[in-house]
Amino acid sequence: MTGPYSEPSRDRYPAQSEDRSLLPQAPPSILAAFRLMYVGALLQGLGLVLTWLTRDQLRDTVAEQQDVRGDELDTAYNITLGGGITINLLAIAMWIWMAHANRQGFSWARIVATVLGALNIAFTLYWISQAWGLIIVVQLITIAMGATVLFLLYRPDSSGYYAAVTQQTRSQTE
Repeated sequence: MTGPYSEPSRDRYPAQSEDRSLLPQAPPSILAAFRLMYVGALLQGLGLVLTWLTRDQLRDTVAEQQDVRGDELDTAYNITLGGGITINLLAIAMWIWMAHANRQGFSWARIVATVLGALNIAFTLYWISQAWGLIIVVQLITIAMGATVLFLLYRPDSSGYYAAVTQQTRSQTE
């Protein structure tokens, strides 16, 4: 592999510095992934808003799918709505956390992003079977964007960047 991230040089960065600004600059693929993760957070927020705006339709769907009425319907509806809101809020936080951790070049962040991306795709595919209208479109865009982010995180320049940051961090602690 060639390029600025192919072989981290100890001479390029002082070994005993605690200043993260001396670490390598993130390549374009990492910066693109960072921006897309923020778009992911915004789409997740849009999903949250759409879930709230279509809560009456959600109530009808819960009643139809679970064949419940009265208090049981209220309980099932509240659990479904509350769970959807909680999951969306957690997902927004994870998109932002992963954006920053990956931009900083933490190797563990790429692994966590991969696991979260796979879970996001799986849960989104399940949710699509329960969703309707514009929510489905937003979810499909989210899946495509998550796959694109993972592709960007595993590009050769990204891999070199993670290796360079890891090497530089190790040399700072020696």
